Amino acid sequence: MKRSLTFCLLLAACNTPSQGYWGADKMQFTEGGMRFTAYRKGNLIEVLRTSPEVLPTFPQVALRAVPGVERLTGCKAVWAEGDQALMEMGLSCDGAKAPKRKRRPKTLYCDIISGPARDGVTYGDMRCERG
Repeated sequence: MKRSLTFCLLLAACNTPSQGYWGADKMQFTEGGMRFTAYRKGNLIEVLRTSPEVLPTFPQVALRAVPGVERLTGCKAVWAEGDQALMEMGLSCDGAKAPKRKRRPKTLYCDIISGPARDGVTYGDMRCERG
């Protein structure tokens, strides 16, 4: 019984905002075949990808999320950061400047480059750049 309850709570947490966005306006949209849930507080918006995808990269997801956010909010997304499941964007609305990015430790963005498969294991390299 406890395991079932724990599993249900963890599953429910997959589509909830982070603590800073609790109580924010919730919006859902689909863009380019991907489904998103967004939570807006002022000129910041948190976007969660809620559709299953096979190994999407951050740029692939962001390029779909940004137009959807701009369409929903009527604001311009000036910056976006995060990962392929969760991102935060700064919005410029009615000519106002977008908020500054939050200070975060150095971020490394990496793409996995697949190599040949041997004995059921795929070997490869990563191409990384600093954010």
